[in-house]
Amino acid sequence: MADSTKRCLQRIMRLIPSYMLRTTLEKWGRFTVEQQKSIDFTRSKWALTEVLLSICEENKFAMKHLTGLEMIYIMDNPNQGMWYVLQLLDPEDDAHSVELMQFKEQFKSHLKELVRHVSIKIKKHTDQAVWIRIAWGDAFSPPNHLKPTYVVHYLQTPSVFVTNLTSKQKPLLSQAMLLSTRHQAIKDANLSGRNLTAIRDLLMRKYQQVGYSNYNHHTKLCMPRLIKDC
Repeated sequence: MADSTKRCLQRIMRLIPSYMLRTTLEKWGRFTVEQQKSIDFTRSKWALTEVLLSICEENKFAMKHLTGLEMIYIMDNPNQGMWYVLQLLDPEDDAHSVELMQFKEQFKSHLKELVRHVSIKIKKHTDQAVWIRIAWGDAFSPPNHLKPTYVVHYLQTPSVFVTNLTSKQKPLLSQAMLLSTRHQAIKDANLSGRNLTAIRDLLMRKYQQVGYSNYNHHTKLCMPRLIKDC
């Protein structure tokens, strides 16, 4: 296993609380039943990390496998940092018809045209949210998987939720989002917070008040869970 992959796993292990590790690994589904049973989850985090490193080396896991594990945990536990909201503006005539496969293909294609070295993983959550993990590189450096950007977007809605995005990366992400969602402009929504679900629900109420009927209908279908605290 490459050193960068080992460091990524160590970072993931620091993120996941010990009491959630068993469930997260089960959702990941990359270990055999025997390997899963061999893990003593009562051991220290350091000892568990060594065990997981050994199993991942045995299975010859690469970075793409470990980033999947990280996404499972972050998608289930999104309140890991500060989230910011971007708002898509001026939809084109066919914006309402963009589907997941089309979005995935175009987003990856456009961003890879803008950034020479970039790693992109896209998953659809059970609540229909499209989650994007981006590890950024540049012309001289490979993607940095230790500082990924996360993006959450519900197709056919104007809001884009982002965390861990630098000012240098922002115009690149914005351009890829515009092209893949068929919009002509994007701006800061001047809304941020650590509780992603609370921010999302706040926007849902805002759009209800100003009459975004299409957005209302979509969010009522796709956002059933409400968070009471922000």
